[in-house]
Amino acid sequence: MQELKIETVSAEELVLNNQAKEDFKVAFSMQDNRKLKDLLHDEGIFFGKWNKGKCVNRLCATYHPGKFIEGFIGEEVNEGLSFDLNPNELTLEFRFFDFDPLFNSEQFPDVQTKFQDPIRQELKEIKFYFSLRFKEGKIVSIRRPRKVIADVTKLKAEN
Repeated sequence: MQELKIETVSAEELVLNNQAKEDFKVAFSMQDNRKLKDLLHDEGIFFGKWNKGKCVNRLCATYHPGKFIEGFIGEEVNEGLSFDLNPNELTLEFRFFDFDPLFNSEQFPDVQTKFQDPIRQELKEIKFYFSLRFKEGKIVSIRRPRKVIADVTKLKAEN
């Protein structure tokens, strides 16, 4: 018989995890490898195969548009949930877009997007998702989810 283990998070750990999430958004956006290293748990497995050191060295170089696409200076980050093999993990949606470097107010988007909104073609926008798992106020797992949802409100109503 397989034993089912339900993990709970204390209020203190929830505060630490939320701070780690916010710090991750900033560190990734700023490409701050030192801060990313501080945020990752020593025992973590990242993208299914990377350890902490390799993740820090490759995360921004692999995924950050500023490294491979010139001119992407706009960014938005939205939050949702994974809905694949590991459901209900916090998922961050990073959106990078291009606009006139002179900050032309007509071109800069006034309305912030919501999680899973379509890509804005006029801004040459790209987006991708990271699902995060936390332990002791540190990130213990980062992965690319296969399916995401904005929230579980609709699922609860249908159940």
